[in-house]
Order: sequence, then C-alpha cells, then structure tokens
Amino acid sequence: MNFTANLLGLAAPIVTGFAVDATGSFSSAFVITGVVIIVGIFCYTVLLGRIEPLPTPAEADGAA
Repeated sequence: MNFTANLLGLAAPIVTGFAVDATGSFSSAFVITGVVIIVGIFCYTVLLGRIEPLPTPAEADGAA
C-alpha cells in the first residue's frame, strides 16, 4: 500500500500538469482528482473488507 501511495504521489503533479496544459484550466485537474478520490473511497469501503486487529502471540496460543 505504501508503494502505491508513493507512486500516486509522484504521478499526481505530472497528471495535473498534463491536464492543465491540455485544457488551460485547473478544473479538469480537480475533476480527475475527484474521480480518483471516489474510486479510492469505493476500494477502501467495498474491496478492502473488514479490518480487525491482529492477535498478539499470547492470544494466538490461547495463553491469554
């Protein structure tokens, strides 16, 4: 997950630059950002599934 976040952090200014250069306005860059955020929210809530804490080694052995 860190690799993806760093990769998107690198790609964001590049994509923004291309969008602004192509349209002459930042509105397209904001639309692209909004779409990426909506996709990210969908993936986080639907595809990721239930998030639970990992048991400690003592709990896993039943010694707790």
